[in-house]
Amino acid sequence: MLSVNTGSLHGISLGVTFGTANDMFSNDNDGAYGLLQEDHEGYATLKEYYVQGEWLKTAIKYGAQHINTPWANGDEYPWFLPITYRGLSVINRGLSNTEIHGYYLTDISAPNSDEFVDISKNVSSGADSNPLIIGGIKYALDSESYIFNAQGWGYHVDDFIDMSYVDLNVGKKFGPWTSYIKPSYLAQKSAGDEIRGDFDTYQYGVVAGTEAYGFNASLHYSETGDDKLFRGWGHSSVVPAQFLVSERAEETAYMAYAGYAFDAIGIPGLYAAITYASFDTPDSGT
Repeated sequence: MLSVNTGSLHGISLGVTFGTANDMFSNDNDGAYGLLQEDHEGYATLKEYYVQGEWLKTAIKYGAQHINTPWANGDEYPWFLPITYRGLSVINRGLSNTEIHGYYLTDISAPNSDEFVDISKNVSSGADSNPLIIGGIKYALDSESYIFNAQGWGYHVDDFIDMSYVDLNVGKKFGPWTSYIKPSYLAQKSAGDEIRGDFDTYQYGVVAGTEAYGFNASLHYSETGDDKLFRGWGHSSVVPAQFLVSERAEETAYMAYAGYAFDAIGIPGLYAAITYASFDTPDSGT
C-alpha cells in the first residue's frame, strides 16, 4: 500500500491510498483463502480517496477511508489489504483524554476486492440499501503508575442489526512491569429479519496479561451466546485466534499467549510469539 496526504489549507486536506496484491508463482490448484481473487488473480485498487476538514479539535472526513472501531475496522489480519469504507466520519477530541466518534457509512470494499459495494447488499444481495451508523466514545488515561481505558460503541443497520460493545482496560505499573485486566461485552440483536433473519446473541470475556523487558504474556477467555455472531466488518474478538470460527454459537474459548520483542537485546524489528487456543462448541452446527 502507498498512502499520500496533502498538507492542510484552511483546515482542509486530501488523501489517497493505493493498494495491490499479486500472486507469486503459486499453484492455482491450491487454496487462496480469500487473500487473492478467484483463480489466484492479483488486483490493484484505490482503497482510500477522501477530503478531510479539521477545525475546533474535530476531524470531518468524507469519501473512501480506513476506520478503526472495535467491530467495524480494517480486519487486517490475515489479509493482504484491509477492509475500507465509503461515507462520512466525524471524530471530536475536544474533551481531555476523550474521543467522540460518529460514522455514516454507505459502502464497503472487502480485503480482496477492487471495488466498493453497498454495505447492506454486501451482507445479502437482495437487501435494501441501508447505511451502517456508528457512534462511540473512548476515554484513555495513562499515568506513571496506572492505566485506565474505557470505550463504548453502538452500531445499527435498518432491517439487519443492532450491536453494542463495551470494554475496560485497567492496568498497574510496577517498575518495568505493567499488568492489566480487560473485560468486554458484545451484544448483537436483529433489527428486522430481512437480511439475516431473527437473532439475539452476545460474546463476553476477559483478557489478563503482563509485560516488561520486551516480554508479554496474556490469558484469554470468552463465551458466545445462543446464536452465531456477525463479524463481516472486522472484529475485536476476545480470543484473536478465532479467525475462521469466531462466529460459532454457544462456544467457550480459551487462549494463552507469550511473545518477545528482540529490540530489548539489540535486534530491532524481530518478534517471536507462541499461542495455544482451545474451543469448546456443541456437537450440532459447524
